[in-house]
Amino acid sequence: MKRTCIALICALALILTLTGCGAAQGDAAPQDNVPAEATPAEITPTALPPTPAATAVPTLAEGSHGADEAPFVRADSWFPEDAAPETPRDPALGYITSYECAQAEDERIGCFYIEPARLEAIRALPQDEKRIFNLVPLPGYAYDARYAHVLEALEANRSAMSIYYKAMAGELPAEDYDFDVDPDDYPLAKLSWYRDDFDKLPREWFELYEKGQEVMRLDSENTQKLASALTLEYDTAAAKALSKAGADVQVRKMTEVYDGKENVSYILFITATPEELWTLSETAGGLYMLNLYEDDLYALYDTPVWPEG
Repeated sequence: MKRTCIALICALALILTLTGCGAAQGDAAPQDNVPAEATPAEITPTALPPTPAATAVPTLAEGSHGADEAPFVRADSWFPEDAAPETPRDPALGYITSYECAQAEDERIGCFYIEPARLEAIRALPQDEKRIFNLVPLPGYAYDARYAHVLEALEANRSAMSIYYKAMAGELPAEDYDFDVDPDDYPLAKLSWYRDDFDKLPREWFELYEKGQEVMRLDSENTQKLASALTLEYDTAAAKALSKAGADVQVRKMTEVYDGKENVSYILFITATPEELWTLSETAGGLYMLNLYEDDLYALYDTPVWPEG
Protein backbone atom coordinates (compact mmCIF):
# COMPACT_ATOMS: atom_id res chain seq x y z
CA MET A 1 0.00 0.00 0.00
CA LYS A 2 2.86 2.24 0.77
CA ARG A 3 4.24 2.19 -2.71
CA THR A 4 0.82 2.48 -4.30
CA CYS A 5 -0.11 5.41 -2.08
CA ILE A 6 3.19 7.18 -2.57
CA ALA A 7 3.24 6.52 -6.30
CA LEU A 8 -0.28 7.81 -6.77
CA ILE A 9 0.35 10.90 -4.70
CA CYS A 10 3.43 11.57 -6.75
CA ALA A 11 1.50 10.97 -9.91
CA LEU A 12 -0.94 13.64 -8.83
CA ALA A 13 1.79 16.02 -7.78
CA LEU A 14 4.22 14.34 -10.23
CA ILE A 15 2.77 12.15 -11.72
CA LEU A 16 2.49 11.14 -12.61
CA THR A 17 3.38 10.61 -12.75
CA LEU A 18 5.96 9.34 -11.78
CA THR A 19 7.86 8.85 -12.50
CA GLY A 20 16.58 12.71 -17.63
CA CYS A 21 19.60 14.79 -18.30
CA GLY A 22 20.06 18.00 -16.48
CA ALA A 23 20.39 21.19 -18.40
CA ALA A 24 23.61 22.84 -19.35
CA GLN A 25 24.57 26.33 -18.28
CA GLY A 26 22.60 29.36 -19.38
CA ASP A 27 19.03 28.56 -20.32
CA ALA A 28 18.82 25.57 -17.99
CA ALA A 29 19.13 27.56 -14.78
CA PRO A 30 16.52 25.59 -12.79
CA GLN A 31 18.63 22.41 -12.75
CA ASP A 32 22.04 24.02 -12.51
CA ASN A 33 21.40 25.43 -9.05
CA VAL A 34 20.53 22.03 -7.58
CA PRO A 35 23.35 20.04 -5.95
CA ALA A 36 23.58 16.27 -6.35
CA GLU A 37 21.97 15.67 -2.97
CA ALA A 38 19.64 18.64 -3.04
CA THR A 39 17.17 19.58 -0.35
CA PRO A 40 14.41 22.16 -0.69
CA ALA A 41 16.19 24.66 1.54
CA GLU A 42 19.17 24.75 -0.82
CA ILE A 43 17.21 25.94 -3.83
CA THR A 44 16.87 29.62 -4.62
CA PRO A 45 13.26 30.37 -5.59
CA THR A 46 12.49 32.13 -8.85
CA ALA A 47 9.32 33.64 -10.18
CA LEU A 48 6.65 31.09 -11.01
CA PRO A 49 5.73 31.18 -14.71
CA PRO A 50 2.11 31.95 -15.52
CA THR A 51 -0.18 28.93 -15.55
CA PRO A 52 -1.46 28.27 -19.09
CA ALA A 53 -4.94 29.65 -19.59
CA ALA A 54 -7.71 27.11 -19.18
CA THR A 55 -9.98 26.27 -22.06
CA ALA A 56 -13.64 25.38 -21.98
CA VAL A 57 -14.39 21.94 -20.57
CA PRO A 58 -15.56 19.78 -23.48
CA THR A 59 -18.21 17.12 -23.51
CA LEU A 60 -16.58 14.01 -24.97
CA ALA A 61 -17.08 10.31 -25.06
CA GLU A 62 -14.84 8.59 -22.54
CA GLY A 63 -11.34 8.17 -23.87
CA SER A 64 -11.84 10.13 -27.10
CA HIS A 65 -8.81 12.00 -28.26
CA GLY A 66 -7.25 13.41 -31.36
CA ALA A 67 -4.53 15.83 -32.40
CA ASP A 68 -7.02 18.55 -33.38
CA GLU A 69 -9.80 17.61 -30.98
CA ALA A 70 -10.82 18.70 -27.51
CA PRO A 71 -8.90 17.39 -24.47
CA PHE A 72 -8.64 13.74 -23.56
CA VAL A 73 -11.20 12.88 -20.88
CA ARG A 74 -10.31 10.49 -18.09
CA ALA A 75 -13.54 9.32 -16.51
CA ASP A 76 -12.18 6.70 -14.12
CA SER A 77 -10.44 7.28 -10.81
CA TRP A 78 -6.74 6.48 -10.42
CA PHE A 79 -7.65 3.95 -7.75
CA PRO A 80 -10.97 2.81 -6.29
CA GLU A 81 -11.92 4.17 -2.89
CA ASP A 82 -12.28 0.67 -1.51
CA ALA A 83 -8.93 -0.53 -2.84
CA ALA A 84 -7.01 -2.53 -0.28
CA PRO A 85 -3.46 -1.38 0.54
CA GLU A 86 -0.66 -3.50 -0.82
CA THR A 87 2.65 -4.16 0.85
CA PRO A 88 5.54 -2.11 -0.53
CA ARG A 89 8.72 -3.75 -1.69
CA ASP A 90 10.87 -2.19 1.02
CA PRO A 91 10.59 -0.41 4.38
CA ALA A 92 11.42 2.93 2.74
CA LEU A 93 7.93 2.90 1.24
CA GLY A 94 8.97 3.70 -2.27
CA TYR A 95 10.11 7.03 -3.62
CA ILE A 96 8.53 10.45 -3.67
CA THR A 97 10.67 12.04 -6.40
CA SER A 98 12.00 10.85 -9.73
CA TYR A 99 15.52 11.65 -8.56
CA GLU A 100 15.20 9.35 -5.54
CA CYS A 101 13.93 6.58 -7.77
CA ALA A 102 16.63 7.06 -10.39
CA GLN A 103 19.47 6.99 -7.88
CA ALA A 104 18.13 3.85 -6.21
CA GLU A 105 16.86 1.81 -9.14
CA ASP A 106 18.36 2.96 -12.43
CA GLU A 107 21.65 2.50 -14.22
CA ARG A 108 23.74 5.60 -14.90
CA ILE A 109 24.95 6.03 -18.49
CA GLY A 110 26.72 9.37 -18.71
CA CYS A 111 24.07 12.02 -18.03
CA PHE A 112 21.22 9.48 -18.30
CA TYR A 113 19.57 7.40 -15.61
CA ILE A 114 17.83 4.46 -17.31
CA GLU A 115 15.71 1.70 -15.80
CA PRO A 116 17.60 -1.60 -16.38
CA ALA A 117 14.78 -3.22 -18.39
CA ARG A 118 14.46 -0.15 -20.59
CA LEU A 119 18.20 0.05 -21.04
CA GLU A 120 18.17 -3.54 -22.26
CA ALA A 121 15.31 -2.72 -24.63
CA ILE A 122 17.13 0.32 -26.04
CA ARG A 123 20.29 -1.70 -26.60
CA ALA A 124 18.23 -4.29 -28.47
CA LEU A 125 16.91 -1.67 -30.92
CA PRO A 126 18.59 -1.01 -34.27
CA GLN A 127 21.23 1.46 -33.14
CA ASP A 128 20.98 3.63 -36.25
CA GLU A 129 17.19 4.05 -36.36
CA LYS A 130 15.56 7.12 -34.86
CA ARG A 131 13.04 6.68 -32.07
CA ILE A 132 11.17 9.00 -29.71
CA PHE A 133 12.30 8.97 -26.09
CA ASN A 134 11.12 10.86 -23.03
CA LEU A 135 13.52 12.83 -20.82
CA VAL A 136 12.87 13.95 -17.25
CA PRO A 137 15.28 16.64 -16.01
CA LEU A 138 16.89 15.75 -12.70
CA PRO A 139 16.89 16.54 -9.82
CA GLY A 140 13.85 18.34 -11.14
CA TYR A 141 11.28 20.71 -9.74
CA ALA A 142 10.58 18.55 -6.68
CA TYR A 143 13.57 20.23 -5.02
CA ASP A 144 12.57 23.74 -6.04
CA ALA A 145 11.83 26.02 -3.07
CA ARG A 146 8.41 26.81 -4.54
CA TYR A 147 7.53 23.12 -4.22
CA ALA A 148 8.98 22.64 -0.74
CA HIS A 149 5.61 22.50 1.05
CA VAL A 150 4.47 19.69 -1.26
CA LEU A 151 7.68 17.74 -0.71
CA GLU A 152 7.21 18.14 3.05
CA ALA A 153 3.67 16.79 2.74
CA LEU A 154 4.90 13.80 0.76
CA GLU A 155 7.60 13.14 3.35
CA ALA A 156 4.98 13.33 6.11
CA ASN A 157 2.81 10.83 4.27
CA ARG A 158 5.75 8.48 3.78
CA SER A 159 6.63 8.70 7.48
CA ALA A 160 3.01 7.98 8.37
CA MET A 161 3.08 4.91 6.16
CA SER A 162 6.26 3.71 7.86
CA ILE A 163 4.54 3.94 11.24
CA TYR A 164 1.45 2.21 9.87
CA TYR A 165 3.29 -0.83 8.59
CA LYS A 166 5.33 -1.16 11.75
CA ALA A 167 2.12 -0.95 13.76
CA MET A 168 0.48 -3.65 11.66
CA ALA A 169 3.52 -5.85 12.19
CA GLY A 170 3.48 -5.23 15.96
CA GLU A 171 6.86 -3.49 15.81
CA LEU A 172 5.98 -0.16 17.49
CA PRO A 173 7.37 0.05 21.04
CA ALA A 174 4.47 1.26 23.17
CA GLU A 175 6.79 3.33 25.34
CA ASP A 176 7.95 5.37 22.32
CA TYR A 177 4.53 6.34 20.98
CA ASP A 178 1.38 8.01 22.27
CA PHE A 179 -1.64 5.75 21.83
CA ASP A 180 -3.97 8.00 23.82
CA VAL A 181 -5.57 9.61 20.79
CA ASP A 182 -9.08 10.53 19.68
CA PRO A 183 -9.49 9.90 15.92
CA ASP A 184 -12.29 12.49 15.86
CA ASP A 185 -9.57 15.13 16.19
CA TYR A 186 -8.23 14.13 12.76
CA PRO A 187 -11.00 14.49 10.17
CA LEU A 188 -8.85 13.68 7.14
CA ALA A 189 -7.61 10.46 8.69
CA LYS A 190 -11.22 9.40 9.21
CA LEU A 191 -11.69 9.54 5.43
CA SER A 192 -8.80 7.15 4.83
CA TRP A 193 -8.50 3.42 4.22
CA TYR A 194 -6.99 3.02 7.67
CA ARG A 195 -10.00 3.74 9.87
CA ASP A 196 -10.46 0.05 10.72
CA ASP A 197 -6.96 0.07 12.24
CA PHE A 198 -7.24 3.24 14.33
CA ASP A 199 -7.02 1.28 17.58
CA LYS A 200 -3.51 0.15 16.61
CA LEU A 201 -2.19 3.54 15.51
CA PRO A 202 -0.46 6.18 17.67
CA ARG A 203 -0.96 9.92 17.70
CA GLU A 204 2.22 10.33 15.67
CA TRP A 205 0.61 8.53 12.73
CA PHE A 206 -2.50 10.72 12.87
CA GLU A 207 -0.49 13.95 12.97
CA LEU A 208 1.75 12.96 10.05
CA TYR A 209 -1.12 11.67 7.96
CA GLU A 210 -3.16 14.81 8.57
CA LYS A 211 -0.20 17.02 7.63
CA GLY A 212 0.29 15.22 4.34
CA GLN A 213 -3.39 15.17 3.42
CA GLU A 214 -3.87 18.87 4.14
CA VAL A 215 -1.77 19.53 1.04
CA MET A 216 -2.43 16.48 -1.09
CA ARG A 217 -6.18 16.28 -0.58
CA LEU A 218 -7.38 19.73 0.45
CA ASP A 219 -5.07 21.69 -1.84
CA SER A 220 -4.75 19.16 -4.66
CA GLU A 221 -5.93 21.53 -7.40
CA ASN A 222 -3.31 24.17 -6.59
CA THR A 223 -0.67 21.46 -6.17
CA GLN A 224 -1.46 20.13 -9.64
CA LYS A 225 -1.25 23.61 -11.17
CA LEU A 226 2.06 24.28 -9.45
CA ALA A 227 3.53 20.96 -10.60
CA SER A 228 2.35 21.63 -14.15
CA ALA A 229 3.86 25.13 -14.26
CA LEU A 230 7.17 23.95 -12.81
CA THR A 231 7.32 21.01 -15.22
CA LEU A 232 6.92 23.42 -18.13
CA GLU A 233 9.68 25.65 -16.75
CA TYR A 234 12.17 22.86 -16.14
CA ASP A 235 11.40 20.94 -19.34
CA THR A 236 11.72 24.08 -21.46
CA ALA A 237 15.03 25.04 -19.86
CA ALA A 238 16.37 21.53 -20.46
CA ALA A 239 15.08 21.50 -24.05
CA LYS A 240 16.85 24.77 -24.84
CA ALA A 241 20.12 23.48 -23.44
CA LEU A 242 19.87 20.18 -25.30
CA SER A 243 18.93 21.93 -28.51
CA LYS A 244 22.11 23.98 -28.27
CA ALA A 245 23.96 20.67 -27.99
CA GLY A 246 22.40 19.60 -31.31
CA ALA A 247 19.57 17.40 -30.00
CA ASP A 248 16.16 17.21 -31.66
CA VAL A 249 13.89 17.94 -28.69
CA GLN A 250 10.31 19.04 -28.12
CA VAL A 251 8.24 20.04 -25.10
CA ARG A 252 4.65 18.91 -25.67
CA LYS A 253 1.39 19.40 -23.80
CA MET A 254 -1.62 17.26 -23.00
CA THR A 255 -4.91 18.69 -21.75
CA GLU A 256 -7.35 16.37 -20.01
CA VAL A 257 -10.56 16.68 -18.04
CA TYR A 258 -11.00 14.80 -14.78
CA ASP A 259 -14.03 15.20 -12.52
CA GLY A 260 -15.09 18.20 -14.57
CA LYS A 261 -11.77 20.00 -14.09
CA GLU A 262 -9.20 20.66 -16.76
CA ASN A 263 -5.61 19.58 -16.13
CA VAL A 264 -2.59 20.43 -18.26
CA SER A 265 0.62 18.40 -18.21
CA TYR A 266 3.89 18.65 -20.11
CA ILE A 267 6.58 16.25 -21.23
CA LEU A 268 9.99 16.51 -22.86
CA PHE A 269 10.67 14.30 -25.89
CA ILE A 270 13.87 13.68 -27.80
CA THR A 271 14.06 12.10 -31.26
CA ALA A 272 17.34 10.27 -31.71
CA THR A 273 18.99 7.01 -32.62
CA PRO A 274 20.39 4.97 -29.75
CA GLU A 275 23.87 5.75 -31.11
CA GLU A 276 23.10 9.46 -30.86
CA LEU A 277 21.86 8.98 -27.30
CA TRP A 278 25.09 7.32 -26.21
CA THR A 279 27.08 10.19 -27.74
CA LEU A 280 24.82 12.77 -26.12
CA SER A 281 25.15 11.04 -22.76
CA GLU A 282 28.84 11.98 -22.72
CA THR A 283 28.51 15.51 -24.08
CA ALA A 284 25.32 16.99 -22.60
CA GLY A 285 25.40 18.73 -19.25
CA GLY A 286 23.27 17.88 -16.25
CA LEU A 287 21.19 14.77 -15.59
CA TYR A 288 18.08 13.18 -17.05
CA MET A 289 15.90 10.15 -16.55
CA LEU A 290 15.58 8.51 -19.98
CA ASN A 291 12.45 6.54 -20.86
CA LEU A 292 11.42 4.57 -23.93
CA TYR A 293 7.68 4.54 -24.59
CA GLU A 294 5.38 3.42 -27.34
CA ASP A 295 4.13 6.01 -29.81
CA ASP A 296 0.77 6.48 -28.08
CA LEU A 297 2.32 8.65 -25.36
CA TYR A 298 3.64 11.04 -27.99
CA ALA A 299 0.16 11.11 -29.56
CA LEU A 300 -1.51 11.90 -26.24
CA TYR A 301 0.78 14.89 -25.75
CA ASP A 302 -0.52 16.33 -28.96
CA THR A 303 0.33 20.04 -28.67
CA PRO A 304 3.91 21.23 -29.29
CA VAL A 305 4.93 23.96 -26.84
CA TRP A 306 8.64 24.39 -27.52
CA PRO A 307 10.13 25.18 -29.94
CA GLU A 308 7.31 27.45 -30.99
CA GLY A 309 6.02 26.71 -34.45
